[in-house]
Amino acid sequence: MLRTVLQLILLVLLLLTYFNDSFMAAVDSFNLLFTESSRPFKGCRDALLLLGIYYATKKSICILSDLSVGVRTYLWPKVSPTDLSQYGKWAVITGGSEGIGRGYAFALAERGLNIILIARDMRKLQSTGDEIRDRFDVEVEQISADFNEGPSIYRLIEQKLRGKEIGILINNVGVMPARPSPFLTNDSDYLQRILNVNMGTVLFMTQIVLEDMVSREKGVIVNISSIAGYNPLPLMSAYSASKAFVDYFSRSLQYEYKDKGIIVQSIMPSYICPSRENDFSAILTTPSILCPTANVFADSAVQTIGKNNRTPGYWPHGLIAWSISQIPQFIWYPLVWMIQEQLAC
Repeated sequence: MLRTVLQLILLVLLLLTYFNDSFMAAVDSFNLLFTESSRPFKGCRDALLLLGIYYATKKSICILSDLSVGVRTYLWPKVSPTDLSQYGKWAVITGGSEGIGRGYAFALAERGLNIILIARDMRKLQSTGDEIRDRFDVEVEQISADFNEGPSIYRLIEQKLRGKEIGILINNVGVMPARPSPFLTNDSDYLQRILNVNMGTVLFMTQIVLEDMVSREKGVIVNISSIAGYNPLPLMSAYSASKAFVDYFSRSLQYEYKDKGIIVQSIMPSYICPSRENDFSAILTTPSILCPTANVFADSAVQTIGKNNRTPGYWPHGLIAWSISQIPQFIWYPLVWMIQEQLAC
């Protein structure tokens, strides 16, 4: 019996050796065949190899660059915060009675700046002003102004600001549609508000404060754009275009006046919660790491002043913006169309 088992084992080993030799011979034959047949294409293979090395190197450099920007924007301010009081005694915030503007008002007051709030509703302005005075040892003034009135309102604002050392201007006030919709469903009043509030305010308020900032060779202008300004946004076309305008204006102005000691920052956040304008989605009215409260967002964004002149202002929104930048246009349009249609329902 034992002898039979040993004979079977020996037979199996002989068969395995035979098939292994046959397999290796086949592999060697294939390698030889492949090498010979691909010899005419050796130049193409080398070119593809070089192209692959170039692409991998380029992507690696881009990723490392993006990481360094993230560290400089969101981590370095924790180690070396900017002293914002060096730019002037007063901070002016449009749309300062609620939302992001209110968040900026508290963040700047906490850093010792006197606050001037500008918005339509005097009752909300007074309530916000009283709360700031109670919490911080700063001066607070309120200006009631409807930016939809157009250029005439800026004469009043200029008179109120005259003689004050404006160190920081936060151009925050803006309007957005109640929900995504095709362009032709927008009425003329909404389109006029897009022009007057989203775009006109940035131009005229900057014009009011910039001359004095240049004469003192220091000052900060923060223009609140939107992540909607990164790429065209179907079903929010007018709003998206207005925010792209704010971003382009900010970047151009920064280059014009960078040698005059002026910082012009474009802030491009994603959704902030809670917002009465975003009531078309429960997700966008429930605070989360991707949809922070205005106070959480503003405290983060204020820390980026002087660190990065074009940023979402809040690191999770930075990840969203980075992800958007990686999406090809032929995928972006149908993708955002599908998302916007869902939000419009």
